[in-house]
Amino acid sequence: VVELGKDPVDRLPFLYLTGLTDFTLSEVELEGLRRYLLDGGYLLINNSLGLSEFDNAVRREVKRLFPQGELKRLPADHALYSEGPFKVSEVQYSLPTKSRFPDLNGPLLEAVEIANQPRLIYSPFDLAAGWQGDEHPLAYTVQPGSALQLGANLITWYLTH
Repeated sequence: VVELGKDPVDRLPFLYLTGLTDFTLSEVELEGLRRYLLDGGYLLINNSLGLSEFDNAVRREVKRLFPQGELKRLPADHALYSEGPFKVSEVQYSLPTKSRFPDLNGPLLEAVEIANQPRLIYSPFDLAAGWQGDEHPLAYTVQPGSALQLGANLITWYLTH
């Protein structure tokens, strides 16, 4: 656990933020995170259980963090999906996710680009449940095999770019 704006984070290759509910970053946290990202750090935000309350908070706080930036879907041919240990072109989602988004079968990560790189990456569907093998019958999640592949590619990307 780190406290943005207080703890030294400059030596960390990436930070991870996850949650279930609304949250607000303080001005000190925003400035610390902004400086970290502009200096070359990466942030992965994971929407635990894929809940709309957390999604709304992420979008609001990202706008506060970078008023001129915006979360944009990484295209399916983005190098992040192919330059890691896995070529990720299809993703398996939980039944609730497939029910709500029946046409979704590829990877869905959103990013804010800084210096032409996706430094802030957001997963609107829960990756961590897949990493842990947790089943949440009503949650919007990525299935374990796909979550592990995406996670491995994300970590590879963070450590090599």
